[in-house]
Amino acid sequence: FSEFYGGQGCLVFKGKHSLIHHNHFINRQTVTNHYCVMAMGDSSMVFENRFEPEIGSGLEIFRHKHIEIFNNLFRINAAPPSCEYHVHYSTNAIRVADYGSEPGSPRGCFGNRIYNNKFYIGGKKFKQYPDYIPMASAFFFSTSAGENYIFGNEIYIHQEDPETDAEAYAFYIGNARGGQIYNNLITSNVTPIWVACGYGSATATVIAGNKFIKSPDAESDFPVIRMGWIESERSLAKDIEFRSNEFEGLDFKIDATDQHHSYSIYWTMTVSVKDKMGKEVPGAKVSMLDINGEEVLSQNTDDNGTVSSELPEYKVDGTLITDLSPYTVIVKNQQKKVFLNSNQEISITISTTGHTSQMPPLASGHPSYGDQGKN
Repeated sequence: FSEFYGGQGCLVFKGKHSLIHHNHFINRQTVTNHYCVMAMGDSSMVFENRFEPEIGSGLEIFRHKHIEIFNNLFRINAAPPSCEYHVHYSTNAIRVADYGSEPGSPRGCFGNRIYNNKFYIGGKKFKQYPDYIPMASAFFFSTSAGENYIFGNEIYIHQEDPETDAEAYAFYIGNARGGQIYNNLITSNVTPIWVACGYGSATATVIAGNKFIKSPDAESDFPVIRMGWIESERSLAKDIEFRSNEFEGLDFKIDATDQHHSYSIYWTMTVSVKDKMGKEVPGAKVSMLDINGEEVLSQNTDDNGTVSSELPEYKVDGTLITDLSPYTVIVKNQQKKVFLNSNQEISITISTTGHTSQMPPLASGHPSYGDQGKN
C-alpha cells in the first residue's frame, strides 16, 4: 500500500484510463469538497483501496464519466461544523454529481459503475453544537445527464444518536434524474434512503433488488424510505420505481411528505407448477390477471416448472393511488388469488391426465371467460 496521511485532500487524478489501487487514504479534511480522492480521469478504475479519513469524505466523481469504483473499503463518520458550513454539513463516502446537467451534456456525470465495495457509515450528534445537523452517507447522489450504476455493495449504517436530528444514510438522493441502484445489501438502525432530499427533486431513479436489514441494535422500527422535504417545493419524487426489494426485520414503509410525489411499487411473483406426485410440470400455461381482470402475463413454465414475473402492487401520483393487486393466477382448472405486497413464491398443483368436469369459475377478463357472463 501507498499511504496518504493528513492534508486537505490526498489525491487528484485527471488522466484518462488511470488505475488507482492498493492505497490507504487517511485524510484530515476541514475544507469543503477536499475529498480523499478527486476522480477526474474518465474511463479510470479505482480499486482495492482503503478510505479511512480521520475527518472528512472519501471520493468524488464530479462531471466525469465511465469510471469504475470497486473492491474498496470506506469508513466515514459525521464531522463537526466547518468554518463554511455551521448549520448543516455532510461527509460522504462517494459523491457522484453534475448538479442538474442536461441529458447527454459533455459536462455531465454518467456511465459510472460503483460495485463490490464495503461502506461503514457512522452518524452522531455533536452535543456542543445543538443547532448543527451533521449528515454522513455512503452515497451523495446528484446526477442528471445520464445513467450511473450502483450495485453489489455492502453498506452498514450506524447512527449513534437516532433520537436526534443527526442524519446518516446509505443513499442521499437529490437534484437527480435517473440512477440505477440495485442488488446492494444495506444494514441500518435508521432510515437508510432519502429520495428527493433537501438538495432537490429525484426523477426516474430505480431502486431494485436491494436487501434491507434492520440492525440488531436498532432501538425502534423505522421507515425504509424518506421522501420529499416539506421546506422546499423543489424536493419532489417523480416516477421513482421500487422493484423487488427484500427486507429483514423491517416492513416496507415510505415516510413521504404531503407534496405531489409519484412512484411505483413492484414485486416478483414466482409460480411453481407441480403434478399430484410433486413433480415439476414444464410447458404448463400460466396466466396472471390483475385486480381489474386484465391479463398481464400468459407464459408457459420453464424446464423447472416455474414462471416468474415482476408486477406492480400499486402506483402513486399525488393523492391518487392505483391498486393493481391482488392478482389471480390461473393454471388449467386451478386458480389462486395472490395479494402481492412482497416478493412471493406460490405453488399450484394440477392434474396432468384425464379431464376434470368441475371447474372453478374463471376470473373476469381471462381469455377463456367466454360466454359465462359477468359475476
